[in-house]
Amino acid sequence: MNAIGIVAAHEWSAFFRRGAGWWMIVVVGVLGTLTVVGEFGGWAHEAPEREALGQTEADQWLGLGDTHIHEAAHRGYFLVRPAPAAVILDRGSLDFGGSAVWLEAHRRNSPRLRASDTAAMVSRAVPRGLGPVLLWLIPLLLALFLHGIVADERADGSLAFAVSSGAPPTSIVLGKAAAACGLAWAAAIPPMVLGGGLAVANGVNVPGAAAWGGTVLVGVGVFAVLVVVVSAAARTPLASLVTLLLIWFGMVLLVPKLAASATQVLAPIPSSQTIRSDAEAAVDQLDGTATQRRHLERLQDAGVRDPNPAAVSAMALESDAAALFARTFEPLETGMERQSRLLGLLAILSPIASADLASDGLLGVGDRAQFAFERRAESARIATHMALNEGWARLGDSDRGSPELWAEVVEVARARTRDIDGSTAGGPGLAGLGLVLWTLIATGGIRVAIRHVGRAA
Repeated sequence: MNAIGIVAAHEWSAFFRRGAGWWMIVVVGVLGTLTVVGEFGGWAHEAPEREALGQTEADQWLGLGDTHIHEAAHRGYFLVRPAPAAVILDRGSLDFGGSAVWLEAHRRNSPRLRASDTAAMVSRAVPRGLGPVLLWLIPLLLALFLHGIVADERADGSLAFAVSSGAPPTSIVLGKAAAACGLAWAAAIPPMVLGGGLAVANGVNVPGAAAWGGTVLVGVGVFAVLVVVVSAAARTPLASLVTLLLIWFGMVLLVPKLAASATQVLAPIPSSQTIRSDAEAAVDQLDGTATQRRHLERLQDAGVRDPNPAAVSAMALESDAAALFARTFEPLETGMERQSRLLGLLAILSPIASADLASDGLLGVGDRAQFAFERRAESARIATHMALNEGWARLGDSDRGSPELWAEVVEVARARTRDIDGSTAGGPGLAGLGLVLWTLIATGGIRVAIRHVGRAA
């Protein structure tokens, strides 16, 4: 163990003596800090903007006065998803899943503007945030600056001299791996602390932020170990550099793109427009008589003596339509979730892609968070239907609404998303298995590197 520490200390000193260590820390620190500042500024502008949009929607409803119930139903309502402070660290799928869902309190209209309407989450482009910056930048700098961590010593003969003089190959490899991981982590931690502090101060759950940070550190740590393994196996420093750059390209750029393309081929989903057209056509075939009877009895049991017949009929048809939509749209919803799981599984091919998707889930900005928002939007659509029509039913012969009824409808819609604020931690999903697998691969790679170093004598 003492020999490992000596090698690690020697390498650490050499990093900074040659300037590689300073370059790593400065470049990552500057770009990471700029990313945090930019994302924090964007969130500080976006969060109140979304809140204001939600309030504008509410104010429009509250100002309807005695508008006819049916006219009010067709006005619609934008259910705005709050901007969680977690976007300071990683925007995840938020830029590709939408920020609002259009609700229209009418039986023929299901929620629109959803991620499943465009399949954009699977085909998403370059992610934004501190996490992706660290996961892309640090491995690239490790390849550029540390590709010769073993290969240089093999080329100048110092590795053969050290091994023939009795230096244990295990200590050499483990010491170099520890130094490489230490440099990667030393570069990553300062911007992570800054970003994590800002995120936690604005509502992000501490365990979630800590888990995100640990996931990013594991991702770059695995790549640091791979740098040592490749450098030990390469015949020349140039061969090591070329190999590592190809590995970086594959892990960072190629695997995510191929995984997205393969997901769309292996787990296709039906057209949302076709399903929507079929569902809305089927609504016209609904009877609603039995459901209407149940709603009438429930309202009378609740003390509404003479419910408005039109309102009771609307409640019945909307209840049946909701059940129909749930059945009809299920292949689309489950298909999107299946694609998400498959994307996480295919990301196992890269520790960087695995760390990126896993950290999204831990922060609550991944695909599952978007699906949860859309499920709540569907719940809000049904709830606003029922609130609007129950209020109408209580009016007896009148068809005119009131500020009290509109306030009730608004509260029902907003209550479904009030607690979606990024303050709770999620889970890493299948991508978390990728990090475990790559940690085991890196451990096996250490054994390979030890054998290569042992042969240097």
